[in-house]
Amino acid sequence: MENAIGFEGMKKLKRVYACQTCGATFPKWMGRCDACGSWNALVEEIEEVTPSPSIPGKSLELCSLEGTFSPLDRLLSGLEEFDRVCGGGIVAGSVLLLGGEPGIGKSTLLQILSRLSQRR
Repeated sequence: MENAIGFEGMKKLKRVYACQTCGATFPKWMGRCDACGSWNALVEEIEEVTPSPSIPGKSLELCSLEGTFSPLDRLLSGLEEFDRVCGGGIVAGSVLLLGGEPGIGKSTLLQILSRLSQRR
């Protein structure tokens, strides 16, 4: 499933404000042009913008990710619900951040650490 997607035909409209005195453009209207100092000289214009690929002259290439991942070894905590939320257990070298309101079970982390330390 390899496709090449170019950016031809993918134009986007962008609103800019151009100074009628010096031609400078700005993303929002201001009473005074920062470039030349003219007052009330900014006029709204619509530009067509064509997104460019990150590497000029190249197109994006889509490919299937199927079969490119190997299953990770997971360490089961012994707490079925926690292992389920972690995607089947804790992955070695991963970091888990637990947060929430008081009393919702963050201290379960202490139980997990205790169980894991008893296995070693």
